[in-house]
Amino acid sequence: MAWQRRNDPGYGHGVVELSSEDDPHELVLERIRSELSSPDYAPPTLPEVAQQVLRLSQQPDLEPRAILQVISQDPSLVAQLLMAAQSPLYGGRSVQSLQQAAARLGIRGLRDLVLQISLRMKVFRGGPWQSAVREVLRAARVRSVIAGIVAEETGADPGKASLCALLSDMGVAAILMILAPKRGQAAAELHTIWPAVDATHEEAAGRLARAWELDGEVRAVVANHHKLRVGGVPNHLTGSLIVSGAVATRLGLSMEIPGLGFVMDEEPHQVRDARKFMRLDTDAMKRIVRVTKRRLP
Repeated sequence: MAWQRRNDPGYGHGVVELSSEDDPHELVLERIRSELSSPDYAPPTLPEVAQQVLRLSQQPDLEPRAILQVISQDPSLVAQLLMAAQSPLYGGRSVQSLQQAAARLGIRGLRDLVLQISLRMKVFRGGPWQSAVREVLRAARVRSVIAGIVAEETGADPGKASLCALLSDMGVAAILMILAPKRGQAAAELHTIWPAVDATHEEAAGRLARAWELDGEVRAVVANHHKLRVGGVPNHLTGSLIVSGAVATRLGLSMEIPGLGFVMDEEPHQVRDARKFMRLDTDAMKRIVRVTKRRLP
């Protein structure tokens, strides 16, 4: 991942690398890596209902009824889900029941919405950098939609692509939880810790993927989501994520952490390699952009 400065003369025409050298507190990087590698590190956990939904959604030939039974165990989640299902993203029409929501969203949509709500309301709530966490969650929702569209265009698995995109940058939120100050301590300025967060967020995402029991391929992609090659081999899911990031940047929907003045972008050579690998020519990219504009009002 790279970041572009809004006020840089070359903004929109390239990327500006951030490195740990920009961080005046080198110990931040050591602290994060020490915590992540510790056997005592306890990654943030999903609520039980969300974990069950995630586990069920990875099973082949899943019946919608099975997921609806699990979701119905949490009335507050049901209320949030029905409200979200009426948003313009899903057509803006009234939804009165879980059955109606399932018919409108499908299994993948239900799963993603349950995860989005759980991550926002239960997993990454509070803390000194909450505005940054909210932006991570917003950008993840956007990339999830776009990655599914890219996968549809290229013949990859849209369900896996959208799931990988939704969860891949949760490593950022997990690291911010690690660095959160104890009671009575002042929070560090976000710009002083951000290079270390950026350098370690894929590793943190991998820890979350294991803790949340994602399947093998999804786990590997989440832990390597800014690189086309997984295990030395080009992967359609990572390709979908990389291209989704490029599309998000093109449409002005990329991650922009408040107060930093940087916009997340993918490495240009990774985008070129991903497009070549998945045979996404100019016409294909234009189709992806058109569909994205329709699905993300």
